[in-house]
Amino acid sequence: MRAEPYVIWLADCTRDCLPVVGGKAIGLGTLVREGFQVPAGFAISTSAYREHIDHNGLAGPLQALVTECTSLEAQKRASEEIRQLFEASRPSPRIEDEVLAAYARLYGDASAPVAVRSSATAEDLADASFAGQQETYLWILGGAEVLEHIVRCWASLFTPQAIAYRARPRSASLHGVNARTRVADLAMGVVVQRMVPAEAAGVMFTIDPVTGDPSGIVVEAAYGLGAAVVNGEVTPDRVCVDKVQLEIRSRTIGTKALAYRFD
Repeated sequence: MRAEPYVIWLADCTRDCLPVVGGKAIGLGTLVREGFQVPAGFAISTSAYREHIDHNGLAGPLQALVTECTSLEAQKRASEEIRQLFEASRPSPRIEDEVLAAYARLYGDASAPVAVRSSATAEDLADASFAGQQETYLWILGGAEVLEHIVRCWASLFTPQAIAYRARPRSASLHGVNARTRVADLAMGVVVQRMVPAEAAGVMFTIDPVTGDPSGIVVEAAYGLGAAVVNGEVTPDRVCVDKVQLEIRSRTIGTKALAYRFD
């Protein structure tokens, strides 16, 4: 039987692949198939994550660290120890080979920059969102750095905020498990995309995130890469658009004293 691939190109990330590549990869794949301009890229499957856990013998230590990890201080300590475990780990030869081959195919250049982005399997559920709980790394150069930051994305499945979020009763019940003690049920997809030297970037919400109004589209943007907006480091420009009329309802110009650009 042919082994399940660890690398899946974004155009092939369909809705039924959600447990395999995560929400971010599915959303990007949908945009690619609809003909939108999306930086080329590929997803690293959750099977690769699970293989990495098995290859490095991490399941037992992870289980021990997150069990009954209920206080903020305990979550911070556990997260730091887990980060160190992942940093000391190494992908298997098969994962390395598939990722490096995909990276070479993406650019044909071993030093071209990419973004390495977490893609959680529970990222955009109807009743809970893990978006923003895990890490993304920008302007990563070279195959070795790509592999290292894929492992860092996997480790960010256990950031203090992610551990705390899963420990909430509502989040745990959504998955039918006690997320604090079922590490084996967790997995992380990762997206690797060509880096774009953006002059301006931001975030678009298809429902107003402040009022919950479903009839409006809200765009928040600033100069440079979108990191300054996502990290809350600037007050971005904010434009609200009517979904039906496609007319601007309101426009607010923010103070944008900071911009991320590649030097």
